[in-house]
Amino acid sequence: MHGERCVDPQAPRGDRVGHPGLLRGRSGWQHHLLRGDRGGGLSVVETSVRIAAASEHAALASLYEVWGYRAGIAAGDAVFVAERSGTVVGIVRRSREEGLTMLRGMYVGPSARRTRVGTSLLVAFVRDLGEEECYCIPFAHLTAFYGKAGFTVVPEAIAPASLAARLQRYRLEGHDVLLMHRATRGRPIDV
Repeated sequence: MHGERCVDPQAPRGDRVGHPGLLRGRSGWQHHLLRGDRGGGLSVVETSVRIAAASEHAALASLYEVWGYRAGIAAGDAVFVAERSGTVVGIVRRSREEGLTMLRGMYVGPSARRTRVGTSLLVAFVRDLGEEECYCIPFAHLTAFYGKAGFTVVPEAIAPASLAARLQRYRLEGHDVLLMHRATRGRPIDV
């Protein structure tokens, strides 16, 4: 695969390459990429993001398992799915746990990694989140990724007790994770 660039199909023709391409469509958020093909041409790869219906949760939980994620999907979760040509290529959930809103289970299928699917999911998630504050427990190497969406690292000493316990459990399992928080505008977390 040659280089990939974001494309904004609404931009004037000569300005399409290199612009953010996340647009609100009829079925959800859509992200367009220009991908160089081996013949030297360019093809558009469209990723759309939508919130799945509850009737889809069992199938999506099975896909999570195939990808190695075992936490499943809770009944009240809002499940965002990224699709390309009708195939699910990424999933993230918004959960409410002990009064806290959580971003959980950000997974991108192996064939779609490094193609901005995660970015499409994160942008749609945050836009839908609005002014609500949110926590996540990502792998440490993803700090900058979540930071672009306004998440900041939370010192363990001030973490909500339930999240501090989960953080410790994940670390005991060998995961290099940290706690991050996205504050409502004008209300940053007290560090």
